[in-house]
Amino acid sequence: MRTYWLSFCDSDRPTGQQFLGAVVVDVTEADAQLALQLFPTMHDQQEGPWIAAAVRACWKARVNPGGEVASLRVDDAPEFARRSPHYPRLQLLSRADVDALDAR
Repeated sequence: MRTYWLSFCDSDRPTGQQFLGAVVVDVTEADAQLALQLFPTMHDQQEGPWIAAAVRACWKARVNPGGEVASLRVDDAPEFARRSPHYPRLQLLSRADVDALDAR
């Protein structure tokens, strides 16, 4: 299993209003394999399926606010590992939510 931080933004919005939220998503190897079957022509056959599966999980859970998405794998990041249990999974987090969780 891998954990991803997905950050959503809309570059067409005014400065300071572009961040739409963040979602922490756990993805299994089975999820990644299914994503590869659904999108077999993706450029990065190693990492791409994992990211596609994370975004797909957001769509299924209805926590994808649209816009552009940036992803960061965080399960192997030591600074996130100690904070990880405090972050809810598959929940759209606002900037205020993230700040409050980081303050814990």
